[in-house]
Amino acid sequence: MSMSNELLEQAPHAECKFVEVLTAEISGEIIGHRFVGRQPGPNALIAGDADLIDAIYDRLNGMPVLPWVRGSVYLVEIDGIELFDMRDVKSCLSGVVFDEIILLPNGQTEPVRQHAVHRGYWALLRLCRQLGMSE
Repeated sequence: MSMSNELLEQAPHAECKFVEVLTAEISGEIIGHRFVGRQPGPNALIAGDADLIDAIYDRLNGMPVLPWVRGSVYLVEIDGIELFDMRDVKSCLSGVVFDEIILLPNGQTEPVRQHAVHRGYWALLRLCRQLGMSE
């Protein structure tokens, strides 16, 4: 996983200290974010279109207890992955074993998008609870 100060300054969600910006090592493009818990633990991944991932990121970022979870939550933009060479993405997430993965539906229209954000957010919270990431 690659992180650079330049990318952190440019990233729209870089203000949070316990969030890492996931960048593809070859291209340097941002493909997602990782919320790092205070203790090691499970790894959960949620993947979807950039607008859905950004909306879920905003909701997660508003949770004051998120830094105290165990493990890591990865938010990955599928449309970003599709643009890059798969070797680039694999190098960014190399060595990470995901305990569970959630794939969000493609929400083209606003009502479908809002529903997908709501369901994805709550599905991720339930998953974190099931994996023992929160108490």
